[in-house]
Amino acid sequence: SAQRVLQRDASRSANDPELIFQLTLIDNNIGHVLEARGKLDEAEVQYRSMLAQSKLLVAGKNVKTQWTAQLGAAHNNLGKLALMRGDLATAIAEYRADDGIESALSASDNKEKEKREKRRREKEKGREKEGESRKREEEGEEGKEEKKRGGKRRGGRRGREKRREKGEGERKGEGKGKKKEERKRKREEK
Repeated sequence: SAQRVLQRDASRSANDPELIFQLTLIDNNIGHVLEARGKLDEAEVQYRSMLAQSKLLVAGKNVKTQWTAQLGAAHNNLGKLALMRGDLATAIAEYRADDGIESALSASDNKEKEKREKRRREKEKGREKEGESRKREEEGEEGKEEKKRGGKRRGGRRGREKRREKGEGERKGEGKGKKKEERKRKREEK
């Protein structure tokens, strides 16, 4: 069976967490089959093996969420068996252990979501700043080109408003009617 093959491999490389995790999955599945057949004592052996291996995984370094969830599932399976046998104290203890694990996983998942959201916002701000600096660079290049051509950079509505405040003339083509009127008045005055 797959369980025997994995157990043989596990004995060769006892510290391979992925292999141990696969064994916990097999123990879980075999336990469910035995439980469904009414062989509760044999199912309990599988669930206890699952629990022991899950504890080993969670005690190591670089613990994965699915390993911790598997530990909770082992407690849940043992709680269910205890409940089926009428052992309420053991059932409650196992369910509480599962609930504690699931609550911790949920809390850490929320923290991870918050971290991801914060990183996303920071990236977005970085993109905005990058876009602004790129825009400034482009505007700076336009100004340099204008200076090379020998003129001042006068642009759009803002430029007109600034020139009016300073008393400078209009851009080419702007205000021709006003200039004609001023010349006419000067001629008439002479």
